[in-house]
Amino acid sequence: MKRSVGLSFLFSALVLLAFARPALADTKTVTVPVGTTIEQTGTGQYRLNGPEGCVFEIKGFQRTSRGAATFSEVGFVGDCGIVDKNGKLIATATKGVLKSGPKPSVPTPGASLKIGDYTIWRPATIEFTPVRVFNRPALLQLCSGTEQPGKG
Repeated sequence: MKRSVGLSFLFSALVLLAFARPALADTKTVTVPVGTTIEQTGTGQYRLNGPEGCVFEIKGFQRTSRGAATFSEVGFVGDCGIVDKNGKLIATATKGVLKSGPKPSVPTPGASLKIGDYTIWRPATIEFTPVRVFNRPALLQLCSGTEQPGKG
């Protein structure tokens, strides 16, 4: 009896530890800069080309149905690769969220981006969980000044 209780406790602790580790990973937030262009490369696949040459390659994008006029989630990102202006991989990520800024009362040129038939208002952000980081200083530079309190 003691043996089965001990084994079930050990198994439960291992399962809890396995799920707690990913939950504790740092979440990074990047602001989508003015001048970023979006191109669709496949079904649910997009490439965000930043004005300074940084590229976010998004796979598994799924749009949410939440409101477009408020600061809200636009969609969920399955996998994301972040490449610098020289084409070198900075990081890979998963479980991201693309968020739109609030719709301005008077839209100005460059205030929005289109992803499919959906408008994303600036300041738009991408929140993601880095899985593998190949160039930590470059990743931190992208995220500087955009971190939310209590996040990575």
